[in-house]
Amino acid sequence: MIETLPWPRKDAKPGVHVAEIVRDLVENCRGLFAPPYSSQLDIEVAELSSRGTETFSFDSEGGLREHLSIYHNTAAQETPNDDDSENEDEDIKASILDEGFAGFDSDITFDTSGTLVSFESCYMLNVDHGLRQFINYLDEEITKVFDRVIMSGVEPTKLNEFDSVEQTSKDLKTLQYLSDQARRLIASIELNMETIRCLQKEFLGLGAISLPESPHRPSVEMLSGVLEKAQQEHKFSLRNASSVLDRAKATSEQLRDTAALRNSEITKMNSEVANMNTLAIAQLAEQSSRETHVVKTLTVLALVFVPASFVADFLQMGFISMEQEDPMRWAATADLKIYATLAIPLIGVTMLIYASVEMMQRKGK
Repeated sequence: MIETLPWPRKDAKPGVHVAEIVRDLVENCRGLFAPPYSSQLDIEVAELSSRGTETFSFDSEGGLREHLSIYHNTAAQETPNDDDSENEDEDIKASILDEGFAGFDSDITFDTSGTLVSFESCYMLNVDHGLRQFINYLDEEITKVFDRVIMSGVEPTKLNEFDSVEQTSKDLKTLQYLSDQARRLIASIELNMETIRCLQKEFLGLGAISLPESPHRPSVEMLSGVLEKAQQEHKFSLRNASSVLDRAKATSEQLRDTAALRNSEITKMNSEVANMNTLAIAQLAEQSSRETHVVKTLTVLALVFVPASFVADFLQMGFISMEQEDPMRWAATADLKIYATLAIPLIGVTMLIYASVEMMQRKGK
C-alpha cells in the first residue's frame, strides 16, 4: 500500500517531504498522523508573535490541533472522540489549505541516471488572517486621528479639546508610531515576495527538467500554482499596507498644516492685541501731555502773582513804616536788618540744595 501512495519511496533519504502529501490528505479520508504517514510525518512550525519568532515541532495530531486552536483559531482544543474525529480531521486539513502555505526552500534529489526522485519543501505561512487584522488595526487607528484632525479648529476663539498642544503632540507621535509599524509590515511583505520569487524561479527550473510522465510533475505544478496565488495575495496586502502608510503620511501633513495655521491665527490675534495696547498707551501719553500743559499753565499764572504777594506780605511784617508826610517817606526799623541777615542766606542755601538735587537726578537719567 505504501508503494501506491504519492509519498517518498522507500529508498529516499529520511525526512524527505513530498508536496503531494497535502493533495493526498485532501483527496482521501486520511488523518494527518494516521498510517502509513504516522512514522514518516513530522511538522515544524514557526510563528511570528510579539515575543519574537517561536518554533514548534509536532509528531501527534493532538499537538497540532492545540497549536491551531491557539494561534489560528481553526480547531477546538478538546480531544476529539470517535464520532466527530473524521469531521475535525477535515477541518484541520481545510484550515491548512485556507491558511495558504507557500514553500520558500526546497531540496531536490536525483538518482544516478539523472531522473527526479523526490524533493523536500519547507513551508511558510503567507498573508494570513492575523496580518490582515493588523493592517485593519493600523487603518482604524489612523482613522481615529483623522477624525480628530477634521474636528480641529483654527480660530483662536473657537478652539476645542482637540486643539490643545498636548493632544496635537500626542496625535503626531501616534501617527509616527503607526507609520513605523506600516513600514515594518511593508518590509516583511516585500521580503516574503522576494522569497517567493526565488522559489518560483527554482520551481520553474524544476518543471523544465521534469518529464511529462513523471509522478512528481503534478506536485510541481500544484506548488507552482500555490506560489503564484501566494504572490498575488502578497501583492494585494502590499498595496493595502502601502495605502495605510500613505494615509498616515497625509494625515500627519494635514495635522501639521492645521497646527501651523492655528499658530499663525494665534500670532495674528496676539499682534492685534499688542497693537491695541500700543494705541492705548499712545492715547494715555497724549492725555498725560495735555494734563502736563495745563499744570504748566497754572504754574506760570501762579508765578505771575508771586512777586506781588511777596511785596504785600513783606509790607505786613512791620519792618517798614510809611510816614504821612509830603512827600511820603519810608522808614525801616532795626528788625529789618535781622530779617535780611537770616532770610537771605536761608533762601540761598535752599536754592543751592534744590539745584544740587536737580542736577544729580539729571545725571542719573
